Amino acid sequence: MKKVILTLAFMFAGLTSFAQSEEENLNKWIDTYSNLNANKNWQEMISSFNQCMSEVPNWNFAYYYKGIAEYQTNNYAGAVSDLTQFINSNPEDKEALQQAYLFRAFSYNKQGLYNQAIKDADMLLQFNPQNKEALLEKANAYMSLKQYSDYIDALKKVSEIDNSNVEIHKNIAAAYAIQQDWPNAIVYYSNAINLNPNEASFYEDRAFANYSLKTPEGLQNALNDYTKAEELGVKTTKLYQYRATINGQLGKFDAAVKDYDSYLALNPNDINIIYQRGNAYFKLKKYKETIADMDKVINDEKTSKNVKIQALQRRGASKKELKDLKGAQADMELIKKLKGGN
Repeated sequence: MKKVILTLAFMFAGLTSFAQSEEENLNKWIDTYSNLNANKNWQEMISSFNQCMSEVPNWNFAYYYKGIAEYQTNNYAGAVSDLTQFINSNPEDKEALQQAYLFRAFSYNKQGLYNQAIKDADMLLQFNPQNKEALLEKANAYMSLKQYSDYIDALKKVSEIDNSNVEIHKNIAAAYAIQQDWPNAIVYYSNAINLNPNEASFYEDRAFANYSLKTPEGLQNALNDYTKAEELGVKTTKLYQYRATINGQLGKFDAAVKDYDSYLALNPNDINIIYQRGNAYFKLKKYKETIADMDKVINDEKTSKNVKIQALQRRGASKKELKDLKGAQADMELIKKLKGGN
């Protein structure tokens, strides 16, 4: 009897020792992965996985940590696989579960699996409807799918949470601009400007939206915005070309000529702009200047036949105004030859 009792005692001692060893291993790996994660040692997190599983095969958090590390090292398919294993284990740690959904959404987006990313973002939003990261990732997926209305809706929810985020207002405005919804684009570019009044690009973008309205008020507002952008340091051919066009449409031909001059100071060989400036000079009845610009257009080898004909018409009319009737007649003859194909 004593021998049996001693045998049982040894058996219980072995079980206790085994349980302690398993707990020690678990604590060891919890500490190991926590430290590796804190230090962003992604490669070590991945390379340690097999050993971890051999010592604590039921510790599903190893899949969580490896999934995060796989994402950080751009192995998005591997991240999806590991994070799915963790999610399917029904972890009690809801914070970790939310992070797993978030990083799996990131990974789906990186692989172009946008609908799956949206589903994961929605799962995350069930935990917290105001999770900005989930809303932004969902918005990114909608943008990639070119579902602009859904993209805007997602970003608007972000703006309700953080109305001071200037990038959100700018991106909503840009999405409205893609849809050519210019009034709403103007509203959100204005929001961005109110938050950051010194960002020149916001004025440029709002200027184009105002210009696209094709109304007198819109054109004047566009002119004001382009001028503000210039004051903030934007001195580009794009700005000068649009502003010159608007000045011309508003009948401000002196201002248009100045903008064409600024454009040509940056790109002096743009024949199209020289032609446009010549037309503005003609409107101002500055016929010598018109002739000088049209000479360049007519003599340029790259000028198309149609544009050359129009330039000759302008030059001929200018010569006639200057009483150079012989020169005007010569231009009319050139037009006839071009129209006749000779």
